[in-house]
Amino acid sequence: MSVLYRMNLSGLRPSGGKKGAPKGHNGHTLKMADNPDEIKWHKPDTCLHCHYSLAEVPIESYKRRQVVDIPLPRLIFTEHRVAIKCCPNCNMKQQAAFPEKVKAPIQYGDSWNAWCAYLNSYQHLPLERISQLFEDLTGHRPSEATLLSHLEKLSIQLEPIERLIRQNLLDSKLVHADETGMRIEGKLHWLHTVCNERWTLYNIHPK
Repeated sequence: MSVLYRMNLSGLRPSGGKKGAPKGHNGHTLKMADNPDEIKWHKPDTCLHCHYSLAEVPIESYKRRQVVDIPLPRLIFTEHRVAIKCCPNCNMKQQAAFPEKVKAPIQYGDSWNAWCAYLNSYQHLPLERISQLFEDLTGHRPSEATLLSHLEKLSIQLEPIERLIRQNLLDSKLVHADETGMRIEGKLHWLHTVCNERWTLYNIHPK
């Protein structure tokens, strides 16, 4: 069942007046690309005055307009094949090695993992919403357990960066600290924040 949500935008900005960004905000003008990804020609077939065929008439000049859009996302499957050869000298079969990151018969790639981390850690989407988003965009719905597993692996990879941030904060002469209560699985935890002008460290703890 599809549901249509209608937004009431009447209160955002009064009608009339100047267009563009509100006062105090820098405007962003949509600019044409010098090298567009695709060029579609629209040529006149016949002269509107005398109806002479223009099919073989060369183009003298042109005017252009550009449409900026986002392509519909889809899953891209990359198959890795390792060749097996037989040595003609000793009859021993030799097999090439798979890339180091390709460890399973089927797995998600780096871009997919990056999207998971971005949507969860930066956009703060819960796992169920991320699963739903992937299904809506690609037709494939990853399980929440799969998402959590990938996020945990990415978190482990960030441990060296976390140690760097922690050490820089320890070496700082002045830091700002704060704690905010938040619930995890229904239980009260504390989000501890320590930061200075360059570094920020977040840590969730039951106390």
